[in-house]
Amino acid sequence: MSAQLPEARPARLQFLVYAVAFFIGSHFLMISVVMPLWALQLGASPLLIGVIVSARQVLVVTMSIHGGALIDRYGPRRMII
Repeated sequence: MSAQLPEARPARLQFLVYAVAFFIGSHFLMISVVMPLWALQLGASPLLIGVIVSARQVLVVTMSIHGGALIDRYGPRRMII
């Protein structure tokens, strides 16, 4: 039995995946710029604005650590499903 190579993805599908990832990433960047300005307009203190901006990053770091441990334990394919 010979090993078969996986089929190459069509260029359109690959472009679509990259475009969606780009727009999702830019969406989070826009929120990180607009959210403090919106909070300032609503009368939030500089301390509260700092908490708002850093809350997302704290969540990302926390979930990355736990997500990495889960991927090591169960494997990446199983975690995506």
